[in-house]
Amino acid sequence: MNTPQGQVTEHELLVRINQKLARRGQVMRSSGPDTPDRDGFADYHLIDINTNQPEQEHCDLVWWGYELGVLADGEVPVAGR
Repeated sequence: MNTPQGQVTEHELLVRINQKLARRGQVMRSSGPDTPDRDGFADYHLIDINTNQPEQEHCDLVWWGYELGVLADGEVPVAGR
């Protein structure tokens, strides 16, 4: 799926985030397809790869994108794949 310039799909943002988190031994995972959406996005949790235990629940994907530097100013996340 091609998105307009400046837009990033939820899936694309998740891939970027997980590439950064992998270096720290972490991964961001969705709660699953049956979980109600929050602002159009799925509910995400930060998982420790070594223990497979959640470190943080109900993560804001957009906040994490900016925090990790994988979402540039002017890029707008949109729900979808």
